[in-house]
Amino acid sequence: MIDFTPDYENALLSQIFTKPSLIEEHLITTDLFEDKDNRTFFEAMQAARNKGLKPDLVSISDELNRAGHVELITKIAEIRPTSTANATFYIEELRERQRKNAIAHFLLEAQEALKQGTPSTEMIDKLFQEGTRALQNNADDSGDIVKIVENYELELQDKINERKSEKLVEILTGIRSLDALSGAIQPGEMVIVAARPSVGKTALATQIAMYNARRHLPCAYFSLEMTQNEIIDRILAQCNAAPLRDLRNGFVDLERIHDPLVAIGELPLAIFDGRHDLGLLRARLRREKAINNLQIAFVDYLGLLDISMTGKMPRWQQVSEISRNLKILAMELKIVLFLVVQLNRDAEGKVPTLADLRDSGALEQDADKVILLSRSDDNSETRKIHLAKNRHGRTGRIEMRFDGENVCFEELSLSAATLKEKSTWT
Repeated sequence: MIDFTPDYENALLSQIFTKPSLIEEHLITTDLFEDKDNRTFFEAMQAARNKGLKPDLVSISDELNRAGHVELITKIAEIRPTSTANATFYIEELRERQRKNAIAHFLLEAQEALKQGTPSTEMIDKLFQEGTRALQNNADDSGDIVKIVENYELELQDKINERKSEKLVEILTGIRSLDALSGAIQPGEMVIVAARPSVGKTALATQIAMYNARRHLPCAYFSLEMTQNEIIDRILAQCNAAPLRDLRNGFVDLERIHDPLVAIGELPLAIFDGRHDLGLLRARLRREKAINNLQIAFVDYLGLLDISMTGKMPRWQQVSEISRNLKILAMELKIVLFLVVQLNRDAEGKVPTLADLRDSGALEQDADKVILLSRSDDNSETRKIHLAKNRHGRTGRIEMRFDGENVCFEELSLSAATLKEKSTWT
């Protein structure tokens, strides 16, 4: 553990003598003191206060005597009330020690766990968790409504100023009619994009990812069904570099796609493929947040996420566990999380509803927004997009044109020339 003298502890105890309310103002607890005698003194102070007494030499001595610590009564007399001017400094120094010790303790546990065969991905995930918990150890978690309102007002004023100066960054889908219905997506929200196979859920997810990456918002795309190169094929097709079929079969001019490839390479976009379990996914999301300030993540698709660590749980229970964990993680990291989900077979050939979400009602419950895709009956190129759930706004349906050649969704109201201009890299 971190070597640290108890001088700051003694100084803080002296200040608590002067102003006992420091305990509530700074949420001081017994575990802030590592010196055994100081912990006992603090507990005696609290015991006296719980009886409605001022924690002075007499009341604390009585509590020490009652607890069987007569030998400490002489020592408590050495602690004198002092000015509280430096209380915040002492408390922060003690909390910094507390954080360091928490990290050091976990690292020792992690070393032993690795020796015992615990998977490295699981330990990486736990390392990020413990690190976040340690950093939050000094957070003011007071429920005081006055402070809550003050903080809210400050954050709202920042948003107003950013909007007036046109600096407010909003997370959108890039599809105007859908954004008008949905509204901006806020950090911490989980959005589900669901459809039957080959309807366009991956196309919509990659299109949203590219729109936001081009707006300089760091994104991470986890493709559990396709390779990284297959995702690049689709991105190139969406930016009108070449039709998807030609890219897949190699019928393209490399010079024609060179500039779009360079532009893609300059985007704040990470693409991961291959098998993932929940632990590896969480670890990579935390790493992207820490290193690249991740804002938006996509998991395509949820059904292929390895959940072997849940043992022989029923499938619906496994999906519920994953959904709950990912929603909590999105809120913790303050990112938007898009989950691509496959609908039940019952949704084939009909307009899907929330009841068609596969395997678990927890997806519907945990999601802030749910987007359901389906084909229109009279036109194979037209897709129905149903915003079936919107926790913070309206729901409704819109129709889009699906360009299969370029695997992208287009507004029906836009002209062909506008669509081409919109999808071309500049």
